[in-house]
Amino acid sequence: MMQSLGRRYVQYINHRYQRSGTLWAGRYKSSVIDSDAYLLTCYRYVELKPMYEGLVDSPELYAWSSFNYHTGREPSDLIADHRLFMNLGDTHEDRADEYSAMFRFRFDRMLLDYIAETIKLGQVLGGDRFTEKIEQIANHRVRPLKRGRPKKKDKDEQSSSSGTTTA
Repeated sequence: MMQSLGRRYVQYINHRYQRSGTLWAGRYKSSVIDSDAYLLTCYRYVELKPMYEGLVDSPELYAWSSFNYHTGREPSDLIADHRLFMNLGDTHEDRADEYSAMFRFRFDRMLLDYIAETIKLGQVLGGDRFTEKIEQIANHRVRPLKRGRPKKKDKDEQSSSSGTTTA
């Protein structure tokens, strides 16, 4: 669906503005995330990404971000608040203050890299229990397999498992 939508949108923009080529640098990527554990961290990741990419000096300067809404700087009719954002306070002002406080400390580099890699690979962002639940719902493996070919069994292991012995 996203691929089809993307193609049609690119055709529309290219036709309307008499241009050619792609609009985006890469493929559409998404990951299932454990909201309870990672939602607000991912909000923060998304809000800070334009700054880390050198597009702006601070997150409030990026025009296509929800940062200004979440921090109480601008209203928006486009954003539906998630329950975890709503839990930050009783009023939008309280929630905006709490959300702003999340940006007062540096992002843990290892966590930033983990989120980026998970999204890049399209993996589940969550703990083992959450990942197992997603595998059950999806009815297939979502965790990556170990790299490389599985190791061969020793001759002794093969013969004992098949019920034969070697002399």
